[in-house]
Amino acid sequence: MVYSFRDVTESSTVTDVPSEALQINGSYIEDKIPGYRTMYVSGRELLAPALTTTEVAHRDGVLYSSRRFPERVITVGFQLIADSNRAFREAFNALSQILNVENATLIFADEPDKFFIGTPSGISGIDPGRNAVTGEIEITCCDPYKYSVQESTAEPDSGGVITVNYGGTAPGYPVLSANFDNLASESEEDGCGYVAFVNDRGKIIQFGDPEESDGEDYEKSQTLINKSFQTSNSFDATTQSQWPQNAGTVSSSVVTQ
Repeated sequence: MVYSFRDVTESSTVTDVPSEALQINGSYIEDKIPGYRTMYVSGRELLAPALTTTEVAHRDGVLYSSRRFPERVITVGFQLIADSNRAFREAFNALSQILNVENATLIFADEPDKFFIGTPSGISGIDPGRNAVTGEIEITCCDPYKYSVQESTAEPDSGGVITVNYGGTAPGYPVLSANFDNLASESEEDGCGYVAFVNDRGKIIQFGDPEESDGEDYEKSQTLINKSFQTSNSFDATTQSQWPQNAGTVSSSVVTQ
């Protein structure tokens, strides 16, 4: 199967690429190397978790402790056909340059709205003495997940409720932000010093002081205790009376910094 693909920059060039063609950091290998063709891809499907268990003597089975997803290895099978020995060597030199990347953005033609992050880690299956060969490229994704190319934005409704449904298969953590430009009055001194985000389970992220009135100034810090200590191995009765156990002594003069 072949898809007609238009790149995300909305250029006027339309390129026919295989359905599983690999785009590395914004470019398809087919567009960079004449005679290169993606044949198949594996490793993009379900990833089996690795379980941590404990075996207990005289007990059937094991005790479950935790699970984790290991790194993902994506294998790209390809074909490369060149007209001459020189063209073949030039094609492989170009392929080596393309694969000389770390933590590259990987997008496949049949899923252009998702991407992996991976580093090429191996190439195999090249028959010697031929200008028409097949081979495999291995790419290791230390982060096994794939991500959406476009970020989605959720805004609060009239009741201040933000509904986030990103449709992923793993826990997601949204970026929270607040913009008070629309709340500012004609005076630049007015504003909002408090914002809180609460989810449907009552968990809250709070910034600022809800008891603070807008426009009221507060000192940045205050010195409540100012006491000079001297290095000594002794702890006499006078020192003990000044600093009793489990009790604080506040200086009579409060100094504002």
